[in-house]
Amino acid sequence: MNTNTKNHKLFLLFGVIVTLLISARVILIPFGDLDEIWVYNISRGITEGLVPYKDMGMVFMPLYNLIFAVPLLICRNLIVYRIMSAALLSAISLILMKAISNESSVWYALPVVLSTVLLMDTANYNYLLFLFALLIFVFNQKTRSYKRNVLLGVFAALAALSRQTTGSILIVAELVFIIVDSEKRGRIKSVLMYLAGVSVPCVLFLIYLLATGSFLDFWDHCFFALFIFGSGNRLFDESALFHILISLVGILADIFLIKKSGDKKYISHLLIALTLITIALPLIDLNHIIMAEMFSFIPIVRFIKVYAGKYLKPLYSIAVSPLLAIAVVFMAVAGLQGTYFTDRYNELSLIPVTDITEDYYQIAMKNKAYEEQGRHVVVLSQTSSLISLLEDECNYPFDLFQTGSLGTEDPIFFIEEILQSPDTIILMPDNYPDENFENPDGVFEYVTDNCSVIDDYGQFRYYQRLAR
Repeated sequence: MNTNTKNHKLFLLFGVIVTLLISARVILIPFGDLDEIWVYNISRGITEGLVPYKDMGMVFMPLYNLIFAVPLLICRNLIVYRIMSAALLSAISLILMKAISNESSVWYALPVVLSTVLLMDTANYNYLLFLFALLIFVFNQKTRSYKRNVLLGVFAALAALSRQTTGSILIVAELVFIIVDSEKRGRIKSVLMYLAGVSVPCVLFLIYLLATGSFLDFWDHCFFALFIFGSGNRLFDESALFHILISLVGILADIFLIKKSGDKKYISHLLIALTLITIALPLIDLNHIIMAEMFSFIPIVRFIKVYAGKYLKPLYSIAVSPLLAIAVVFMAVAGLQGTYFTDRYNELSLIPVTDITEDYYQIAMKNKAYEEQGRHVVVLSQTSSLISLLEDECNYPFDLFQTGSLGTEDPIFFIEEILQSPDTIILMPDNYPDENFENPDGVFEYVTDNCSVIDDYGQFRYYQRLAR
């Protein structure tokens, strides 16, 4: 058996292992991860005919949710969403493993990718952007052609439709690479072909906005509201420092390899790496820096291969990789402690739940009882999407009632508007001001000053407007 065939079979074997581990990691997450539920609930809303921006407030681009809504049209269940999430994360990991294998060997790639699986959690639009960034890096290494440049433009535009800020920077970064990589005689045409590729998804998206009547709402949420989001949702998690350091080491490795070899591949990697770091703005934590960190391993492994390769043997991977795989399985299984499976909740079959889920279900049923009496319950809490899911409802804009996700409208406006009806009841936790740093300021004070408590459940209070 020749070396290439052997490496190919090893890659397939390792790819299956990584895919199975990612699937276990994602599918066995206990119900209640709000980052997952917030995004899942938007895809649910789309299946009910709600239109992003027009009917559902959100500060991010819609491509991720539009894609993930498709299988939910067939079967609306969280397990279907998680299978899609596992597929996305697996695709990213396999492309990353292939890129690292090309820089060294599949033996080096396996433990690196397994270490990133330990850091993965639920998928979101940032991972979709990362997928397109990886594809751009891979296609930048293919033979120059106008067809390739068109495809690169499509990938860059799709990245921007996944996340507008980082994606727009990526469009510019890739344009710079196209200019650097092109021969002088065909440079203008190469750029034009790239821009033609960029324009295709953008024109289709424009048609979508106009057809759904959400054009003006889109600009309000995804452009003007960004300034509100950025000023109101800053975060710096010190635990992300180590991962930021690894990302910076990757950039230094890029610079060194560019100077050492002059290989344009590392220019491409450097430009994309610098772009991916912007995902972590303004929320600097592990969930937002992990993409840049994962991408940084490509030049880091190459650097290690060049300068310490003679000390590294496949035996080390054989020893380390099983330990990392066991750690992934352990994390997945350990997370199941205190959970159980039930068909009691419509969209949660095959999903591990906890006793806390039953508490939120009871709140959902209490809300429905009020609705049957002709009252309208509005939940002002970070858990609104979770309660709505258990009610089999979508209640926007309050299912994502966060700073920057309401467009440029003052959050108090929404409260004033719903309280115009005497049948409105507001459900809000006592710890609303401290529940989530993304909760809009002033809402708790406004409700408690203008409403009286009529009922309660645990830490939640039901409020009705004071008689005038």
